[in-house]
Amino acid sequence: MIVAALRLLGKHARWTLPVGVCTGIVFPALAEALQSLVLPAMMGMITVSLLRLEWSALIDTLRQPARIGWLTVCTMVISPVAVWLLALMGFIPEAFTVLSVLQAASAPIGSAAAFALFLGIPGHLSMAGTVVMTLMLPITLTATASLLLPSFGITVDLGQFFVRVTLSALAPFVITLLVRRLVGDATLRRFDPELAGLNVVLLVLFAVAIMNGVTETFFERPAFILALFAWSCFAAVLWHLTGYMVLRTRGFENALSSSLLMGNRNLGLTLAVTAGTAGEAFQMYAGLAQIPLFCAPLLLSGVLRWLGSGRPGREP
Repeated sequence: MIVAALRLLGKHARWTLPVGVCTGIVFPALAEALQSLVLPAMMGMITVSLLRLEWSALIDTLRQPARIGWLTVCTMVISPVAVWLLALMGFIPEAFTVLSVLQAASAPIGSAAAFALFLGIPGHLSMAGTVVMTLMLPITLTATASLLLPSFGITVDLGQFFVRVTLSALAPFVITLLVRRLVGDATLRRFDPELAGLNVVLLVLFAVAIMNGVTETFFERPAFILALFAWSCFAAVLWHLTGYMVLRTRGFENALSSSLLMGNRNLGLTLAVTAGTAGEAFQMYAGLAQIPLFCAPLLLSGVLRWLGSGRPGREP
């Protein structure tokens, strides 16, 4: 029964993910009850994505460092610095400065490769980028917290911050290594449909939990929430387009993979490791940003089919 349910969820992920976001908004009590699952669910999603990864393909992709290196520098270094400079020059509204910098400094979501597979393109570059950038996160996000955020009055205990982000980023890799050694690659490949369904369950749990407080705040300050939501949609479109342009000269599949990586940032992990130091706006924004993020695969698949470029693949 459970196995069949997981297989079904895996097959219909593109519809299930938006439902999860809406559930957290419509049932705020459920979002509050699940709020402690934000970090565990996020780490679980990264772990499941790593378990589904074909490591031989990942190694082959990493042997071509030019694409990964340039994409990583653009995503994890140039992006937050560029947004920080734009904010200091007044091109970004003051209410959105901190959350915009943190979004630009966040690693890609663990399901970026699954999104690529769903859109019918190989997920190797997306997964390689996710792995490299997540492993870099302790350094780049700590640097952002120490060098950029003080400009906006945000200070953190860098020692504790570095430990939190390091443990959160590295734990999925350690768990994956242990599971692969205990279970074996052949068994994991056999249960890939069930792992796809498990990933959807974790995504939905995360989507519901991270919406905690959004509904209540909307009824108290609707303009505030609507402004954050509008900015999240604008940012999603902007980062997807920016990512596409980064590898545009490397072909359509590379450009689309880059778009998925830069356009879908792991704000849940960043929210968890900042532990409330970034303020209420970022907490609300991290939840609202999941709406365009979880709807992106569905929207992009429609666009690609309309353009005649989509080749539906595996589900997240």
